Amino acid sequence: SVPFASATLRQALRSPTFWVFALSISLFGLVSSGISLFQEDIFLSLGLQKKVFFHCQLIGLGVGLLSNFFTGWLARKISPQLILSIALAVFAGSLMTLPLLRTPQQAYLQATVFALAGGAIVVLFYLIWIHAYGPQNVGKIQGAVQWMTVIASAFGPPIVIRGSALF
Repeated sequence: SVPFASATLRQALRSPTFWVFALSISLFGLVSSGISLFQEDIFLSLGLQKKVFFHCQLIGLGVGLLSNFFTGWLARKISPQLILSIALAVFAGSLMTLPLLRTPQQAYLQATVFALAGGAIVVLFYLIWIHAYGPQNVGKIQGAVQWMTVIASAFGPPIVIRGSALF
């Protein structure tokens, strides 16, 4: 249900839903851009072969697409807020396991979980705005969030580089 007949960008910016989704999705973009750019190096530093990285990329593509479809279907049945909460928790869990990977099977499982969560978060990025604020200004609202996610994603690689220097 839409709380406004159709919200303006200003109304959206004053609502908690905007900030919860915008900041969550921006943080996802920050983390996933850094991890994705350096995933091959991360795997090699963990003693995993280059072919494991390539297999994980294929797994991520397939599982991510399936997650997109499933999330779109699921969002018609339960609240997007609940789906986002679950997806972010699963995403965080997949990130926590990343430094623990030692075998190809562990990497494949981590890639599957990472892609499930990521696929859901990506769908929610596009889905939530019309659901929460109506159709009239959805382009402006989504544009503001897109701007935030692009800026956040630009910080991902430098943060990963700085983080890797700590280890």
